[in-house]
Order: sequence, then C-alpha cells, then structure tokens
Amino acid sequence: MESVNASYISAESRRSSGTEIGDDNTFRECVTINSATADGEVTKVGSNNHILAYCHIAHNDWLGNNIIISNVGTLAGHVTVEDHAVIGGVVAIHQFCRIGREAYVGGYSVVVKDALPFALTVGNHAKCYGLNKVGMRRRGYTVYVVDQVARGRAAQWSQANGPVSAANLARLEQRFVAPERFNQWPQAHLHTQWPGAGKPGDPSFDQFYASQFPSLVDFPLQQALNRDAAAALLDRIGPAVLLIHSQSGAFAWPIADKRPSLVKAIVAVEPNGPPAHDVEFKGAPDWFADNPHRKAYGLVDIPLTYDPPVSEAAPLKFVREDKPERPDYVRCWSQPEPARKLVNLQNTPILVVTSEASYHAPYDHCTVRYLAQAGVKSTFLRLPDAGIRGNGHMMMLEKNSDAIAKAMADWLDRALPGGPT
Repeated sequence: MESVNASYISAESRRSSGTEIGDDNTFRECVTINSATADGEVTKVGSNNHILAYCHIAHNDWLGNNIIISNVGTLAGHVTVEDHAVIGGVVAIHQFCRIGREAYVGGYSVVVKDALPFALTVGNHAKCYGLNKVGMRRRGYTVYVVDQVARGRAAQWSQANGPVSAANLARLEQRFVAPERFNQWPQAHLHTQWPGAGKPGDPSFDQFYASQFPSLVDFPLQQALNRDAAAALLDRIGPAVLLIHSQSGAFAWPIADKRPSLVKAIVAVEPNGPPAHDVEFKGAPDWFADNPHRKAYGLVDIPLTYDPPVSEAAPLKFVREDKPERPDYVRCWSQPEPARKLVNLQNTPILVVTSEASYHAPYDHCTVRYLAQAGVKSTFLRLPDAGIRGNGHMMMLEKNSDAIAKAMADWLDRALPGGPT
C-alpha cells in the first residue's frame, strides 16, 4: 500500500468505495472498522500496522503504514494517520484530525486538533510537548534538541552565566498576541490572526505564556555563548540551514560569520534589529524613538568580520537617514560610504520574513538595507506582498501559519535546489 502523507488524500484516490486493507496487518481482539459512508469514498488501512484489542477505526479514516494503535484507541470519522505514527492506549481522536508522520500520541489523550509530525502529543485536550525523540532515535534519526545556552533545559541552574529576566506579561500582550489593543506602532491595528482572545485565561494565550523561559540579562553574552555553541554543533552535524526568529536573529549573523562554509542558508523571521540602535515604541503621533545603546558591529554587539576590519581604534560609524522610506517606517541607520563589507556572509542565501502587523513591520527593511550596503544579498519577503495578511510577531502560532511555512519552504527549494550539502 502507498504511504499516507500530507498530499495523500485526493479525489482521484477516492474512486472506489467501501474498505481497503493492505498486507501484513495485525488486528487483535474486537477491533472494528467501518466502511466509508458514501459512494466513491473509502476507508483505507495500509500495510504492516498493529491495531490492538478493542480499537475502533471509523468511516472514511485513512491509515498509512507501520502504525501502532494501542488498546481501546478510538478514531472518529475522516481521521488520517500518517506512516509510523504511534497512538497510545485509550486515546480518542476527534473527526477530521490528522496524526502526522512518526508522531507519538500519549495514552488517555483526547485529540481535537492535528498532531504534528515527529512530535509528542499528550493530554486532554492534547497539546504538543516537543519532539518525539525516542521514536525518532528508534527509527534511525540522529536527534539534537537545542536550547539556547543558559535558557530552557540547557542549564541545571539558570543563573550560572549571570542574572536572568523573567517573561514580562504586559510586553507579551503588547508585542506578541494583541498589539491591536495597544497600537504602539502604526501597523498594530492590522493584527487579526492570533487564535483566541490574546489575554490571560484564554487557552491559546495560556499555553503560549507557559512556554516562556527566563533569559540572560546580558544580551551580548547571550550572543557570544550561542554563537560558540551553534558553531560546535555545526562542526558535529555538518552543513545546515539556520531558521531563526526574533531574539535569536542576533545569533544567526555571528554563527554564519564563524562557520560560513557550514551555514548554507539563513531564514531570518523578523530577526533582532534594526541595525545600530533598537527601537522604542511610543504610540501616536511620534511612534518611534532610538534606544541609546549602540550595537558596536551594526547588526549585533559581538565581533563580525568586516573588510576593512573593525577595531577599537577603527570602530564602525553610523549615519541616520534624514527621512523614512514611508511615513509608517522608522528612519534607518547605515554606514557612511564607503561601507565596510561583511565578507563571510556574502555567499550565504538569506531570506528575511516580515509580517503585516508586527512591531518589526516598521524596521525590518533597515536590516535588509544594511546587509545590502555591506555586500550581502538577501530576499525580503513582506508577507502582505504575498497575500498573507494580519500576522503579528508570533506568526508561527497564528491561524494562517501553514501559508507562511509554505512561503519559506518554497524559497528554500529555490535557494537550495539540491538541499544543504
């Protein structure tokens, strides 16, 4: 039988009706399978699956190959289970849900939304708790779970590298989940895609807030620690694509600068910025002010390789444009001409992604312009220009995130047609 993957179900595939079962399946006691409910439809079970006692596979379900469903697993109608998924005992899966390839669904879970491929999904209602590391290792993958140095699960004592700051609830609401309520920058009112009320007590907000970890107060130290750790990881695993977002944008440029032959592309989703000075948001009518802190290396605080070199005796200098590119944009900082070049980044394909309503919308163009002036080509994807509208900074959590992921994947296919070799 053919595999069940994201593109598996099609009208062409549904010409037959009834139930189709592949080869070498194990069905234990009292398993029930319902046929499809209408002409031209089919319930399908692939091959080499193990369906244990008292499981139920409802009408119009599509199961791939090498799947395990433990005792009393109950699938409602129109459920899709992709190859090598494992579903624990006494699990109930709501109709029309998809269980992704090599996912693990923990016992007694109630699944009411799609379970991500390669992920561990558990609970009532089920939530994603990271990678299915054990299952992936059993399948032969080499798995590295990477947390920022001194953050998350990376430190036994979170202050070993210095003081940390906790997540700021007001800042999260203002910048990440409900900027339209605060209108601190001109584009904020365009935000529409957060899945829920965007305030404490809403399930989507509470799950997001629970994921926030303290971070080092010393941001230059964060940059240096994560640059060195990522370089060591690349030395071990080989060439890779860096996908970064927000704060970690300040890590991407030093990592690629230190290991230019191993960073095959950078997908920078609203990377930390803009160059030279961060922006403080004031609301109408003035909107923006420059933070007085000056980034010594333009994009970041820690050394980057420029030609001519930057040194204490010959620091970078910056000039500010007299007038912004648009009334709702900040005034960008750049180097005076002739500009020094970021020589180690010049051969790296770079995509910068910016959403319509984020606090990055007024200034990510400054990062793109700074890179270009330093001899680094990049592709600037403004999501509204691609017809993807209403997103804020946490676009990967929002209702149209699949369309955003596809836009980034399509760019990677064009930039690296043979993969990151």
